[in-house]
Amino acid sequence: EWNDVDDGNTLYYLIEYPNTTGMIGPCLDFQELNIFPNPVQDKLYVKNETNGEPFNELTIIEATGKIVKSIDVTMIVEPVIDVSDLNQGVYFLNVAFADGTTVQKKFVK
Repeated sequence: EWNDVDDGNTLYYLIEYPNTTGMIGPCLDFQELNIFPNPVQDKLYVKNETNGEPFNELTIIEATGKIVKSIDVTMIVEPVIDVSDLNQGVYFLNVAFADGTTVQKKFVK
């Protein structure tokens, strides 16, 4: 049978781990996306330095992988995120673009 293993065959396993940052889809890290200030106190600014794809959604994720904030920004050119309600710590900002591309940036509060 197809699943028989003998001395002449090699059996391979594919192990998939869940994404610990809660991301779905491709993730790119490109320099044209800036978030500032970093570290941040109250307001986090997101700026796309290119005139590429428009933003779709911003998601803030704790270092543990828990999503703490998700914001629809389809009509906003340069989003500003209020992070005053977040505890101090390390966070990841996932920026989803209209074309399905996702960029992740790390920031500190």
